[in-house]
Amino acid sequence: MVGATLTVIIAIVTIGFQLADPVYRTGIIGVALWYALAIIYFAAYGRKTLVFSPEEEFAVKHREGAI
Repeated sequence: MVGATLTVIIAIVTIGFQLADPVYRTGIIGVALWYALAIIYFAAYGRKTLVFSPEEEFAVKHREGAI
């Protein structure tokens, strides 16, 4: 627990320093936008085209047959 807490504190301090520097701020904003676009794409299109593994397909068919 102490290690995880310390890691979070170090990460927050590091991000704070990066956001204070204008050069890194542009990069961080760009990466955040890229991730936001990827999440929107997955929510709108990608999740509908997922392919089940054989085990998942068996489980879904079994669950549908049991109901």
